[in-house]
Parts: sequence; C-alpha cells; structure tokens
Amino acid sequence: MKNIVLEKNTNQIIKDKIPKYKKQKNIELYKSYRVFSYDLLFYYAIIYLFLTIEKGITATQVLQFDAFYIFFKFLVQIPSTILIQKVGKRKSIIIANFIVVIHVLIIIFATNFTWLLISQLLCAIGFVIKATCETDLLYDSIEIRRKKRCYIC
Repeated sequence: MKNIVLEKNTNQIIKDKIPKYKKQKNIELYKSYRVFSYDLLFYYAIIYLFLTIEKGITATQVLQFDAFYIFFKFLVQIPSTILIQKVGKRKSIIIANFIVVIHVLIIIFATNFTWLLISQLLCAIGFVIKATCETDLLYDSIEIRRKKRCYIC
C-alpha cells in the first residue's frame, strides 16, 4: 500500500482569531469556572429524598423524572448545536448556566409533576449546551502544533 503525505509543514502553529492573551485568560478562567460550577454535585445526592419527602411524589415518578431527562437530552442535541453556532460558545455557556439555575428554581417551587418535567427539559438544554461548549472553548484557547507528517496507509 502507498503512504499518502497529508502535511509537510513542521511545527507550524495554527493561526486562529483568538489573541494569545485571551487564550491564557480563558484557560485561567476555566479552572475557576469548573470549581464553582461543578454541575451541582450535591444536587444528585439529595434529589431523590427531596422529591419524595418534600414534594410528595412516588418513587415511580422519580424514575420517570430521570427518564425524561435522558429523553429530553436526546431531543435537544441538534437544536442546541444550532444555538451555539448562532450565539457563540462563550455566550452559550452563560445562557446555559442561567438555564440550569432556572431549572433548580423550578424544582424548588414546583407544585406538580408537570412543572418537574418542564424543569427537566430546561436541565437537558442547559447541560447539553455546557457539555458542548466548555471543552470546545478550552480547546480553542490552546495553541495546536501540527505533526511533522501525517500518513494514511
């Protein structure tokens, strides 16, 4: 088989639109962001107790509540990607964090199961956007060097 050379440039830095000082700032901010927005880790530990004791819903409804989250997450993948492309990664992360806060507030003040499902839809939207944008924004902030040669065999 033949080796096909795709790239001949050695150690060429890919030029992009983000200035170097902003890249460094993004990397530093990302560390702080992950510390303070670690996706409400405490939330997952107590949600079952909160929903069954405080909201008075059954264990079956709690499982339905979680199942709808996965279903909604599947549904919002493509629309959220379109939103990210139109709005931008940085603004999308900000929007997603506000959506997650609204999700938590709806759970706290929900009076019936329908409101809990609406909160799960918002949660799915927020976390899909965050999962898509966080790593992409960090990746865009890192300078990438091309390899010496790339072969396809």
